[in-house]
Amino acid sequence: MTLPYTILYLLIAEGICSGTIISAYIPLGVVHLCRRRRGKCKDGTGKLAACFRIYSEYIVPALTMVCTIMMVLLLVAFERLHWVAGTVLLSVIIWIAISLRLVAKYRVRHGSAFSASYVPLKPFGEGGSDIFADETMPQFERPHAQGGGTVLSSLRSLAVDLLPALYEHKILVIITFLVSLGGSLFFSYISDALCVEVHPMGLSTRFSRSLEGTYCPEGTICHTYFIVPDDISTSLIQAMQTRHSPSSPPSSWPPSTGAYCAAGVLSRPDIGSGRVSAETLSRAYPVMIAASTVQASNMVEESRYVSWCDIIGLDSNSTYYMRSIVFDGGDDNPLVSGEYKVRTAPGSGAGQYAFVSGGDMSLDDTNERLVRIAAQKEPLFAMVGGDIAYDNGFATCYRRWDRWLSRWHDMMVTPSGYSIPMLLAIGNHEAGGFQQAQGGIAFLTTYVPHQVGLGAVPLSSRPLYHAHSIGRSSTVLSLDSWVVSPMGGEQTAFIKTQLQRAHDTGAQHTFAIYHGAIYPSVPHLYPYVVGDGQSMWEPLFSEYNLTIAFENHFHVYKRTKNIRYGKEDPDGVVYLGDGAWGVDGTLVPATMSSWWMARLEKVPFVFVCRVDERGTYVEAVGDDGNVFDTWSSWT
Repeated sequence: MTLPYTILYLLIAEGICSGTIISAYIPLGVVHLCRRRRGKCKDGTGKLAACFRIYSEYIVPALTMVCTIMMVLLLVAFERLHWVAGTVLLSVIIWIAISLRLVAKYRVRHGSAFSASYVPLKPFGEGGSDIFADETMPQFERPHAQGGGTVLSSLRSLAVDLLPALYEHKILVIITFLVSLGGSLFFSYISDALCVEVHPMGLSTRFSRSLEGTYCPEGTICHTYFIVPDDISTSLIQAMQTRHSPSSPPSSWPPSTGAYCAAGVLSRPDIGSGRVSAETLSRAYPVMIAASTVQASNMVEESRYVSWCDIIGLDSNSTYYMRSIVFDGGDDNPLVSGEYKVRTAPGSGAGQYAFVSGGDMSLDDTNERLVRIAAQKEPLFAMVGGDIAYDNGFATCYRRWDRWLSRWHDMMVTPSGYSIPMLLAIGNHEAGGFQQAQGGIAFLTTYVPHQVGLGAVPLSSRPLYHAHSIGRSSTVLSLDSWVVSPMGGEQTAFIKTQLQRAHDTGAQHTFAIYHGAIYPSVPHLYPYVVGDGQSMWEPLFSEYNLTIAFENHFHVYKRTKNIRYGKEDPDGVVYLGDGAWGVDGTLVPATMSSWWMARLEKVPFVFVCRVDERGTYVEAVGDDGNVFDTWSSWT
């Protein structure tokens, strides 16, 4: 198991602060060693002594203080220390620094009550001066030199001198106390609950997010989206989010948590959205599917509830109109979303459909262009192979998912008005790294249930690899490339079982999507993914003639040669990747040096795949809308 990003980022930042402090003290240590070897440190002009006095008395303490404060604030920011405790600790640190400074000034003026005599520090070395010496100020022997050189004697001296020093500057003491307490309170509070986003880079705290408002206000259904289930030809999963917990519905409605999905074959734009009469809804939508609900309990700044419906028993190759409905207790009339147009996949026969695939999405303009291009292709569904919203495993980065879901809701709609269901695979930025515990997944398993019947399954037990049928013609495996689940053992057995089932049912097309590439464009990284994937997954892909393996993670375009059992073979499997649905891969050290590479381009792109009885045809489409590479299994 590797360190999660929530800890790794903290350690890096703390290491920078600690390194700065250590680096600041290195010159002082060098001079101290010189002083112990008399005659080795000389400065006939005295300028070095003056500069070193400024460095040692002002610069080093200031750097130490600033870095120490930053180290405490980082603990608060990464929620390893409560902001109230951070306020207290910062106040104590600042007060210790102020007290030591006041005692030092007091001793310069009055000497120490602990020591009977002070002997001036004398220059050493012939013709030279002690670089710590300052002839304009009295120099006194250090207190511990008079008391046996023990730490205890130094503390006794400090204790004796502390109260007189504070009393002498009592007005300054009161002012600095108030200022340090107020400053500690302010900086601790505004640093609390840090979110670290990437692609694009962004930082936010609890305080800054409170100034932005919320994506999910009270009295609204803030997100409605559709998920590819076990078989998209006869079922769909519809999910919705609310700020409040759904409340008990009227007794005339089916038993539920208070959330429902309305389904019909006719469009009812006259119903509208917002508050709608329960009676009107019952007449307009004879089919009401009860939803399951879970709370996103790791969101501490605002409440969030995720409800979803397993909509089963649908006709294949058909159009339906859906709404989200939530009773919130504030009114007998429920909240109702707008109307969504969705469709199921072809059922029997080879069928004909399109889908889009990519990975490593961003929320920049490039991603927006690619999202719009993908929707224009009229796909039945869209696959994302991990690194979806880039929350980095931070529960504080929930706004990142809000923005991602909002973009999907608004833009992943086809020209004919169909909302596009999502099929997601887990990436390292969903769990905070590779080889993580499932508990480190902040949102993916809570927000996106990919199988029907998960209402009673705890979030910690939801599977991270799953199979999906596109009617009888196709099977898609969404896999976990050791983000959480090891690639061998149960997952390898799952792959074999599902590919055997696809073979037995006569599926003509089989696809796999996952995050870490097993035939990567950057071969020297993540050897455990490459090694286990090539030894455990690739033989199964070859045995069952997988049509395409969609790989991601490295932010470039890659197409491999056709590969079977670890060798180039014209009848083998092609591996397409490597995830650049918006993320810039210009600086990625991708290379054509590996024997399996057929093409490499450092461009953002999305795959557009068309499937029919002839086979699968794939276009790699750039953010300018142009096709720059193709692959086909058509016969």
